[in-house]
Order: sequence, then C-alpha cells, then structure tokens
Amino acid sequence: MGRNYMRNYLTAFKKSALLFVTHSNWGGWHHTEVHNDLWWRSKLESHGFIYSEAYTEKVRSIAGVERGEKKRFPVGDVNYAATRVEGTMMVFINPLVASRPEHAHLFAEPGCFVDYGQPNVHCGEEKNLKARALNSPIPEEYKYMPYKEEQHLAWEQCVKDSVNTGDKAH
Repeated sequence: MGRNYMRNYLTAFKKSALLFVTHSNWGGWHHTEVHNDLWWRSKLESHGFIYSEAYTEKVRSIAGVERGEKKRFPVGDVNYAATRVEGTMMVFINPLVASRPEHAHLFAEPGCFVDYGQPNVHCGEEKNLKARALNSPIPEEYKYMPYKEEQHLAWEQCVKDSVNTGDKAH
C-alpha cells in the first residue's frame, strides 16, 4: 500500500497497544513500498510508536526456530513458513494505549525475588512465609494472560477460514 494511504491504517494501528509489522525488502508486483527496517522504524516512530528491539529479536528468533523445525501453518492447500516473520517482523509499542489500566497485564512477569539462581515469583506467591508477609500480593489483572489452547485453535481456524473463503470480516 502506498504511503499516501498510510494515514488510513495508522488510524487503526493507533488503537493497538502492540504492533507487529512485516515488510518486503525485495519487492514484487504486489509491494508498492519496499524499504528497509530503518525506514519503517522511522516512519512508525514519527507517529508515536516505540520500536522494541528486544521484542523484535525475540519474535524473529522464535520464527527462526520454528522454520528450522520445519513447522508450517497450513492454509488451504499451501503451507506457509515463518520466513517473513523471521526476516522482517518488527515490534512496536504504543505507549498511549499500552499504559492504559486494561493493559496492565502487558509486559507482565513475576517480580518478587526468591533466591539467587531461582526465578522470580509473583509477589504474594512466595513459598517462604516471611517473604510472603513482606510483599503485597499482585492483583490478577497485573499478571500475564495464561495461554489457552482452545483460544489458540479458534484463532487459527478463524485465520484459515478467512484466507480460504476470502472473507476479511473475521
């Protein structure tokens, strides 16, 4: 999509807390804007998004592992690898949305120290009663959302259905 139409989708993007973006580095008949990471990063940062190098590297790394394991996502009669994700996925944070109370679960990880060499735990969940008494329990809305297989499968089916039928309304 040409940059003259970016304002149309940036309006929707600005409602997102996290933005995962891929792009083309090598063109093709269906790419009107072919730029490197720096161009896209500058463009999105000029609209208030913050580039996350750590999350970008994490997503690209996971895609690389999955591609190496030959994991494929079947859509119709075609299997897609994570090539574009591994090569050009960029992750941005929208601080105006990510900072809202309903997104307190974003970037959630246990923060109370247990012992050297041990992973942190959510405050109030320490096995050591003395430590638990010193720390305030963290409310559920501040914890990460647990992975639910049924939600993942439902999302996967929705993507397959929309691609197979051409229905973009999902």
